Amino acid sequence: MNRRTPWAYLLAAATPLAGVTLVLACGGDANDAGGAGASSETTNWSAEPVDGYPYPVQMLPNEAPSAEGRHFGQGEFQGYNTAQYGSDPPTSGKHIGQLAQAGVYDQAIPNEVAVHHMEHGYTLAWYNCGAAPPLDAGACTDLRNQLAAIVQLAVAKGLHVVMTPDDSMPGRIALTAWQFMDTMDELDQDRINTFLEMFECHYDPEETCD
Repeated sequence: MNRRTPWAYLLAAATPLAGVTLVLACGGDANDAGGAGASSETTNWSAEPVDGYPYPVQMLPNEAPSAEGRHFGQGEFQGYNTAQYGSDPPTSGKHIGQLAQAGVYDQAIPNEVAVHHMEHGYTLAWYNCGAAPPLDAGACTDLRNQLAAIVQLAVAKGLHVVMTPDDSMPGRIALTAWQFMDTMDELDQDRINTFLEMFECHYDPEETCD
């Protein structure tokens, strides 16, 4: 999947699901002109550890440790290689200023958009049917539907969650929040629900979670 495809393609490529509105929204940031949120002088731009999570989880370096330089400048994105993120899938770093509604997407959300979601307190559920050993079409559909059911229920409860395929990541399933990643080879519903609940809005430097 070419993650440098223009963001607008999601308008046509995303698959609407019951209870999920796929309407683009521009997310203003504290360091954007006119953006709302906490000031850069008082904000801790790195995540804090999460206590009590009962599963192994990676806490990764913050690739955007201050308000300055978090966003692509005019024309800068055209020459940026999003493979430069420090992990796959990414958990922090430079991003663009668009957000999508919480929910399930059947076309890959670009890394530079996914990272912006995590800056705003979202968790992301990523899956890759092609990871070794690759799944056949039927097994891939089953995985997608099972993961989608978990995410849809979380969204219905008001959690900020986005689900997206990712055909470049090395594992089957990854759950991410800003600076955090949990991975699994098989779907574990309890583990996924625990991550979505404990890490959602854990990092919210601009106080945008509602």
